[in-house]
Amino acid sequence: MHSVPVVSAPSADYPSRVGPRLTFLVTLALAADLVAGQQRINRGPIDDVQRSTDIAWLERVASSAAFAQEVQRGSPLGMAKLLRGAAYARLGAIGTAESLAAVGRIERSMDVTLTPATVPLGVWPSVSWHMRDVDQVPMATAVAPDGTTYAVVAASLLGGFDLFLISTRTPDNPQSWSRPKLLGPPARREGDRTASLAFRGPATLVLAISGAEMQFALDAIERDSDGDGWTDVEEGRIGTNPHAPDSDDDGVPDGRDVCPLWPLPAAMAPDDNEAILQRAVFAAFALTGSRQMLYVTPATPRVHVRGYGGPIIFDRPLPNGGSSGGVYVSWRIRERTATDAVVEISDWEGLLAAGGQDVFLKKVLGQWTVVAVKATWVS
Repeated sequence: MHSVPVVSAPSADYPSRVGPRLTFLVTLALAADLVAGQQRINRGPIDDVQRSTDIAWLERVASSAAFAQEVQRGSPLGMAKLLRGAAYARLGAIGTAESLAAVGRIERSMDVTLTPATVPLGVWPSVSWHMRDVDQVPMATAVAPDGTTYAVVAASLLGGFDLFLISTRTPDNPQSWSRPKLLGPPARREGDRTASLAFRGPATLVLAISGAEMQFALDAIERDSDGDGWTDVEEGRIGTNPHAPDSDDDGVPDGRDVCPLWPLPAAMAPDDNEAILQRAVFAAFALTGSRQMLYVTPATPRVHVRGYGGPIIFDRPLPNGGSSGGVYVSWRIRERTATDAVVEISDWEGLLAAGGQDVFLKKVLGQWTVVAVKATWVS
């Protein structure tokens, strides 16, 4: 069993704008340990997961972000998303019919819509193991004449650092906020970042930030011409067809299709290499609970991913001019025998924000199963 390195995250109340940089500094030290061939001893939930044989408990940790957070809360080591991946891998490493059945249930439980009606306001996970998750709070709010509270949040969800609109009739309930709808990039202006939101007429919002005004019509923000769950504005960003609910015509609507621009293969079952990559990508990304769109770099094998919370778009090269605010990923099978495989996975968010991990798999009871995930390097 390979140890899963764990990153010490900054406290939740630390400003999110500096969290990724602090996490980078911590993971840089971790990478130095790895290069030196040292193993970091974790005294906390990860150790508990890696020693556990309690299949029901491991399944609950892997399948429930809320429970993983509850288990993680008492430890200064790591993040809940890493705990979930470790529990999933531990079930595979146990390798019994009972533990593999739990693996299957976890995978099926993650196969949900990409466009849910609500997304709780709180911690929005980053897909990257080396990046701190962000405790999302509104930057400005306004109450409509009908009593609905609208708020603007800033986040990196759809390939850039953008503004999103959320709403609720019960703002004190974090679970009640609507799925964030894309507004677009914020106006670039130096200086004070204070913001205010107000209604101009019954259905037009005005966001004032750093001396600039941005005006948004509610019907344009929420328009979903094809009824697939993505707004027309969002489909313009993703690259899907706003007038066709199934852009790649594979029978899976865009709002449920993790790979909306690459048709589901006609073959009934994936071959071994596809199965290896599907499981490895699921372990590395889906269990983070992230909803960030992923750009897959050219030459990376195309595989249909299930269970991830955001769209995955293939054949996108790294930007030449530094970070675009998007997440760029790649994967490949580095080693493979009849019963063992290692998949190398990397992610890139910028020149000083990138990392790698190895996913180890074994063929157990006739199926490829993740048995360990190990961080390997950080930029």
